[in-house]
Amino acid sequence: MSFVIIFFGTFIFFVESLNNYDISSLDLPAIKAKLKEEIKSMGLNKKVDTTSTLPDVINEEKGTAVLLSVPFTTQAPDGHWEDQRFQDGCEEASVFMAMKWVKGESINKGEAKAIILDMSDWELQSYGVFADTNAQDTADRLIRDYFSYHKYKVSKDVTVESIITQLRSGNLVLVPANGQRLYNPHYKAPGPEQHMLVVRGYNPATDEFITNDPGTRVGEGYHYKSKILIGAIVDYPTGNHLPTVSDKKAMIIVSK
Repeated sequence: MSFVIIFFGTFIFFVESLNNYDISSLDLPAIKAKLKEEIKSMGLNKKVDTTSTLPDVINEEKGTAVLLSVPFTTQAPDGHWEDQRFQDGCEEASVFMAMKWVKGESINKGEAKAIILDMSDWELQSYGVFADTNAQDTADRLIRDYFSYHKYKVSKDVTVESIITQLRSGNLVLVPANGQRLYNPHYKAPGPEQHMLVVRGYNPATDEFITNDPGTRVGEGYHYKSKILIGAIVDYPTGNHLPTVSDKKAMIIVSK
């Protein structure tokens, strides 16, 4: 009985410690500088050390599954969705997951929170908006300018087959979408009209894409039927929740 009490007390202390975590103790400039320096240096070297995470499972043959080992974070790592930077942090969180995949590293909640906030503040200072960015602006501003990484491209050829082809080639895919068309029961109704998520795999047995969806705390490895995901993808405009007037699609392809 005493062992149970001690264990329970320790667990409560651990939970409280997480809830009271203060990112002000983090050396944010040093974290960002180190991450940017390491990612930038990787752009000059074709060999990538991925020993710190599980290997990607890549099958080039049609009819086989593919799954990239991408670490996960929500766009509100500590659950403070009332902060507008977290509410609108899907692009930042998706790019951060992609950059950590490039590095072959896991994601720490405190670092994720600090970087997402810093990315949003940097965008506001640099461009006057952090709320929503279309595929091209997300790639150029965050991947290229913020993280100094250049192995990416934006494609308008977005179909179920083209996404699968990229995954089988070992590339990660980020897609902008109308979140309300994803019909995810874990979103706060009616769901985000402008949303970005990471596509990391495909299962042909169920015809489902495997994603890291930062819009929900259960978004790691979240499965969407291919018809649902492709129907939701739309390249919404850059701005502060501007209306989407076109159904044109786009995707960001990130390579190692």
